[in-house]
Amino acid sequence: MGTDFRFGYTGRNVITGPGVINWDFSLQKEFTVKERHNLELRWEVFNLPNHPLWDNPNGSTGTQSFGVIPATKIDNRQMQLALRYTF
Repeated sequence: MGTDFRFGYTGRNVITGPGVINWDFSLQKEFTVKERHNLELRWEVFNLPNHPLWDNPNGSTGTQSFGVIPATKIDNRQMQLALRYTF
C-alpha cells in the first residue's frame, strides 16, 4: 500500500492564502441651490489601485489543482457616481 492520500505530520494552517490589499476612495461635494435646497455630488471608487485580491488556494489533496488559486475574491476596480437633491 502506497503513501498516497494519507495525512502527514504537518501542523494546522500551514497553507495560507494571499493577503488582502483593498483601498476604497470617495469624493463628495455639497452645493447650496436655495436656502433649504442642496445638491450633493458623490464619486466612489472601489479597489482604487485595481490590485487583484486573490482567492484562497485549492486545498483538495490528491488532485492536480492542489494549491492552484482559481479566482479573485472581488471584482476589478468599480466606480459609481451619485447626484442627490434634497429639499
